[in-house]
Amino acid sequence: MKRKRRYLLFQLVRGTPFTEAEARALGDQTVMESLGEQGSSRAEYRLKFFNAEKQWALVQCALESQEAVIAAFALKRFFNGVDVALRLQKIFGTLQKALPLFPDAKPPGAKFKQARPAAAAPAR
Repeated sequence: MKRKRRYLLFQLVRGTPFTEAEARALGDQTVMESLGEQGSSRAEYRLKFFNAEKQWALVQCALESQEAVIAAFALKRFFNGVDVALRLQKIFGTLQKALPLFPDAKPPGAKFKQARPAAAAPAR
């Protein structure tokens, strides 16, 4: 049976802007420190999208672990020796509702829906 997921929108705050690689490392480190290896596996945590302009991160997690992931992000205080704040902005039930906040993001399955080139007509 497919497990239900939630999408959490977090704002990342620090003196200098985060890059996508730093945001990914911050999320992975946060969940691993708080939930451990087994807990992070059960949480099915994944950074789906990152908006560098607004410093927003869209995180996917399992419904059963939603509160644990929110608590882990709320407890995170330092990253690489620098004070950080991870603020929960909104919780989404579907990815489609969250996608308008990330205009550069491609919807899932977009790479498979590319138009096929027209077949050449046989010569007569």
